[in-house]
Amino acid sequence: MMSLPRKLVARKLVAIVALALAAISVPSAQQAGRETPPAAIDFVVVAKDGQPVSDLRADEVSLRVDGKVRPIKSLEFVKFAATGAQSTAPGVAPAFATNAAVETPRAIVLVVDDESMPIGQERKLREAIDQFAAGLPASDRVALVTVPNGGIKVDLTSDRERLRRGVAEITPISPTVHPSCRARTTLLTLRGTFETIARASNGQPIVVAFFSASMEGPSQMERIEKPNAQTGTGGLSTAAGACYLQAEDFKMVGEAAAQARALLYVIHPDYNPTPATVGIENLRGVTGAPLFHLTSTGPEAGLPRIVRETPGYWVATFDIEPGERLDNTHILGVRVSRRDVDVRSRPTLVYSKARPAAADAAPAFTSAFDVLKSGRIFREVSLRAAASPTMGPNGALNLVTLFEPTDPSTVLASAAAALFDEQGRGIAYWTGTAKDLSTWPAVVGMVAPAGRYRLRVAAIDGSGKYGVVEAAVNAELVPAGPLKLGGLSLGLSRSAGFLPRLQFSTEASALVHLEVYGGAAGMPVSVVFEVSETTDGPPLFRVPGVLSATAEEGRFSATGTVTVGILPPGDYVIRAIVGVQGQSAGRVIRTLRKVG
Repeated sequence: MMSLPRKLVARKLVAIVALALAAISVPSAQQAGRETPPAAIDFVVVAKDGQPVSDLRADEVSLRVDGKVRPIKSLEFVKFAATGAQSTAPGVAPAFATNAAVETPRAIVLVVDDESMPIGQERKLREAIDQFAAGLPASDRVALVTVPNGGIKVDLTSDRERLRRGVAEITPISPTVHPSCRARTTLLTLRGTFETIARASNGQPIVVAFFSASMEGPSQMERIEKPNAQTGTGGLSTAAGACYLQAEDFKMVGEAAAQARALLYVIHPDYNPTPATVGIENLRGVTGAPLFHLTSTGPEAGLPRIVRETPGYWVATFDIEPGERLDNTHILGVRVSRRDVDVRSRPTLVYSKARPAAADAAPAFTSAFDVLKSGRIFREVSLRAAASPTMGPNGALNLVTLFEPTDPSTVLASAAAALFDEQGRGIAYWTGTAKDLSTWPAVVGMVAPAGRYRLRVAAIDGSGKYGVVEAAVNAELVPAGPLKLGGLSLGLSRSAGFLPRLQFSTEASALVHLEVYGGAAGMPVSVVFEVSETTDGPPLFRVPGVLSATAEEGRFSATGTVTVGILPPGDYVIRAIVGVQGQSAGRVIRTLRKVG
């Protein structure tokens, strides 16, 4: 425990700190007069324990299309964002935002059959999904769909609170139609969901978890009457009831899943010990979906197993043969010669259609500010950025933003930044000078009222290429009894002062800085910095903070030195815990990234 120091001129370090902190492309279809580019298929390979296999060789993979072996031209393992060895751990915020296109966020669609759910079982399902979502990397996008009649309840989003509200609304619905009609409607809804996914996926595979163990299979008896051409209902059959369910209904779902590049998993919700019915097995057959359980009946429950299996996927390319029909569904077979592995692959393939090349052409901008106002994301210049709040004038906050090119050799000709509120209105702007862009990371200060904002940073390099990075930021101070806490800043302590950093590599230590507001001289205050692998996990080690007064009344600086040299590459949570004796402590966190 220490006391807040009396007002004094800040040390050199504190003064300088305050100053410093002011997709995979889709293969084209054959076009007249042009050579057909290679086609691509994606698949997942996992060991028996669910660990992904990421070191395959092309000679270990056998690919057949319509029963014919196709030589593999290239084989690549593509990681989803925030699931790699040096990426953010589950539930941990990214160390910074980036527009780098190397990794894209994983997209997961949860499809719940609410008409097969007995009353009273919804709580178990809600808790399982909530726990699953809470453990996902922050960048993962999740959607919620209910079948047979509900449709999309929550579209793909990284907003966990929005997803939680959608999950809380899941309730059992008593079926009012014959099981064959319910199954037919479920298949139609799945097809529609896959078609929607195909339009929104931007060419990347999407993980789909379908929660059901009960579905009618194809009808076994012929119709006595022809069904109505519009509704598909009509006719009488003891096996089909009011709807005649055909194998073609399942086949079309498989084709839609192939078009959407959907990696389907069926999750038995374990409402009862009854095994999955024939309709579920038919669905698995046309989609290649494995069957897992909601609760742990083996080494791992279904939802955690899905997360374990899908940090990335394999992409193999091969040549389309001359004259091959591109609008047809083709039979696909993927085999791996390695022992004791499972291949997750769809059994059908639909060649992708060509995209208009000119649609994505970037207009000519004369300044980074014009690039910023376009509202678009550009990736030719790869950037990273992070922001944290400090106390500003007249009750406003100063949102201190750091940004830099991911390639340190990049020379920027111009740069601009802006804050937009939740209604899309511009609140604060910044335009860089040549001096601002002479050292990295660049430091930007923008004053705005407390609130939630969308930060955009735009840049143009010396060759005229554009880059834009976006981040959601929360410009609010954290209460700690009578005190308020600003955001954490990470950097290096050097003879020239504090040097901010967005990531670390071979440095022996990092300086952590935090501003504390309010209180009075002599007030008993404790400051501790903790280093952990997760947001709420046990600390790897603790570092006591040092409080210093600044030249401004009621404004104090807390610093601590964290030994990063002993840490292996990865992401770590830095927690600052500040408390006044006898009162509740406040906590501020920031993710530190160390690269190899």
